[in-house]
Amino acid sequence: MLYTLTLLLCQSSDLKQALGAAEQKATAGDYAGAVAVLEAAGAANSKDAPALTALGTYLLRDAEAKAAAGTLSGLDVVDAFVAAADVLKKAAAAPGAAPAAFVNWSEALLNAGDFRNAARAVEDGLKQHKDALALLLQQGRVHTAQAGQAAGARQIEAYQAADAAFLRAMQQHQGDAVSCVRHGEVQVLLSRSGDAEKRLDEARSAWREAMRRDIAAVDLTAMAQWLGNTAAADLLAEANQGSEDATRLWYQGVFELNAEPPRWEAAKEHLERVLALNPAFTNTWYYLASGAMAAGQRLQAGGQEDAARTEYAYAARAWARYLKDFGDIQIQSMVALEDKGAAFVEQVRWLEGIALASDAAEDAAGLARWRTQARPQDPEAWNNLGFFLREAGRPEESLSAYHQALRLAPDDPQILNDTAVMLHYYLKRDDAEATRLYEKARASAEKILKEPGQRTEEQLQLVRIALRDANNNLRRLQAGDRTNN
Repeated sequence: MLYTLTLLLCQSSDLKQALGAAEQKATAGDYAGAVAVLEAAGAANSKDAPALTALGTYLLRDAEAKAAAGTLSGLDVVDAFVAAADVLKKAAAAPGAAPAAFVNWSEALLNAGDFRNAARAVEDGLKQHKDALALLLQQGRVHTAQAGQAAGARQIEAYQAADAAFLRAMQQHQGDAVSCVRHGEVQVLLSRSGDAEKRLDEARSAWREAMRRDIAAVDLTAMAQWLGNTAAADLLAEANQGSEDATRLWYQGVFELNAEPPRWEAAKEHLERVLALNPAFTNTWYYLASGAMAAGQRLQAGGQEDAARTEYAYAARAWARYLKDFGDIQIQSMVALEDKGAAFVEQVRWLEGIALASDAAEDAAGLARWRTQARPQDPEAWNNLGFFLREAGRPEESLSAYHQALRLAPDDPQILNDTAVMLHYYLKRDDAEATRLYEKARASAEKILKEPGQRTEEQLQLVRIALRDANNNLRRLQAGDRTNN
């Protein structure tokens, strides 16, 4: 008897240590390692509820992870979940079994496709742990899954059973937000079978209550997916009254931007507030840029040209700031587009001119700099960058950009002239090089005008302007005139 007691005490100590080691592995995502630790400690053959619950749970998580990764497939997936369920069933039968044993037993059966026994596992748990939150939520989850496999009246009946469980959880656990969200989701699902307006109103009320209880527990993106951006914007506006939480204000702004119709002014106010509260949250500029472009297009379509130009100028500023930090991501995302981003690159090119016309040379330069990254072999992009940097008062950087444009288009008369202008009027140095560039610009322009080839009249007009400017600038350089006017 003494020997048996000593053996049990040793086993208990070993299991306790194994539980700690297994938890560390599970926290790191190594569920198979956690299972191995507990099995080595004899958890599977014990009657220890915590050890059996942990072992079954880690078997469940390991099966989920491997199924998601594709390393388990077909009947092997079912077998893995059944194995987890068997251990968790034993855990649930052990003295002192916690609600988690029943919840995870039910979940393993649900994943194995055994909906009926998944429901029974929860019912067994509720007999021992009346109104336990985790069990009520799992009960609703099982009924929702059953509804997904049914149709007609049986489907509605299953959704109603799920809703009853979630409502019970709401009533018995006044601080819980998840039960409110689940109630709202089921109401949306039921709205497709009738009483749509009433059901959707109840769903909105459920999310409102969830945010009142614990807004941090509410997945705001999911809320918008279930209710739509317009309803989500309304609900979050209520919840955010007086809030200075940058994340919540960001969601509100994005929902307002995507509402029907868009609430651009409100969205802009909230998104700008996000940047004031957290300047590092620079992906916010993407939504401001997109919103301003869309607003400009709406105004232009309505004949409000001046108001449209104001929005386009704002869009140019916002895109310049977004692309400064996320330009590489934007370029990568364009690879999957049918036009490889050509339309967006052209939009940025157009916005460069909008920015310059708004006396925002730095923004124009920022846009052009991104365009040289997106299209590094485009001499026009480099030439524009050189011009905008010149207007922004950064002559050395401007000259460097012009030189890159020249490397790509060594005979372009406009680029030749513009590069010489930097040396002649702005940097006031290297007169011999400036002279050479003006002369080459003139010769290149004359050759093009003599043999225009397939060039359009618009292109030829630009060549004529480059020829005129090269002649005038060369005369002034030779006269020692460095006054740029």
